[in-house]
Amino acid sequence: MGKGGAENAIRFASELHRLLELEFEALKAQKLSEIESIQEKKLPLLEYLNADSIKDGLKETNREADWESFKSIISKCKSAHRRNEIL
Repeated sequence: MGKGGAENAIRFASELHRLLELEFEALKAQKLSEIESIQEKKLPLLEYLNADSIKDGLKETNREADWESFKSIISKCKSAHRRNEIL
């Protein structure tokens, strides 16, 4: 995976985190239609990010900073998802 692929993975992970934050606000306000819309947007991101080729490519990149950045964002996504699950 080149620099462009790593940037895409980081961009998609950041977008997933943004959607999780929006989902949290929608859950608190009990806006069901908004929650459904967010779910539809999250699915393609999750499928993309779950691909083994993305993780393997990021690990193999010569840019350790890209891999660390990706892991940090994904960790934030995991925490946000857990928080949303509880709510």
